[in-house]
Amino acid sequence: RKRTAQGAFDLLVDMGVWDRHVDTALLRSGFPVRFLESELEISKEAERNEHDPDAVLGIRRDLREQKVYTVDSASTLDIDDGIAVEVLGDKSDGGG
Repeated sequence: RKRTAQGAFDLLVDMGVWDRHVDTALLRSGFPVRFLESELEISKEAERNEHDPDAVLGIRRDLREQKVYTVDSASTLDIDDGIAVEVLGDKSDGGG
């Protein structure tokens, strides 16, 4: 085996220490690659929490049953702009 960075990487993969797809740049960066136990507990609590602040505050309505047409650009990564039409009635039946 060559004494290069690639050789060391291949050895660690062959030994089962790393997966072939490990992000070595992330490992070198010093950023944490695992969550702390306290962070995992908080995430489990949040997952069990069924409290919906939007519903309590009345600031949003669930419109998932309506047909919505997105108006985001074709290159967007965050599809969050849309338009829907709801017929409320005409003035003669009080729907105004």
